[in-house]
Amino acid sequence: ERFGEVDGIAVGTVFGKGDYQRLGRQEMSTSGFHQPYVNPEWCVPGVGCYSVIVNNDNGSSQDNGDTIMYAGSGGRRRGQNRTAPQSFDQDWDNLTNVALR
Repeated sequence: ERFGEVDGIAVGTVFGKGDYQRLGRQEMSTSGFHQPYVNPEWCVPGVGCYSVIVNNDNGSSQDNGDTIMYAGSGGRRRGQNRTAPQSFDQDWDNLTNVALR
């Protein structure tokens, strides 16, 4: 767990290109670049966010190179597919969103 660059992984590296994330998630987790296998955020409440996967599952995130626009965590009813549109607004009671702040 650390902030900043990860040795051996260049900025802009694409993981699991063309496999709709499955292999990419495994590659990121094994390399230590992004530990969580499912969650797009690797955050620790009270510490911060180590990494965020911006794959635009729901069309509301953007990677502009030097900056990203990220929708945040939550906003879907339990059991709803993670690629489904948002069901409600995210809030700051969500611990992941607090870590993203």
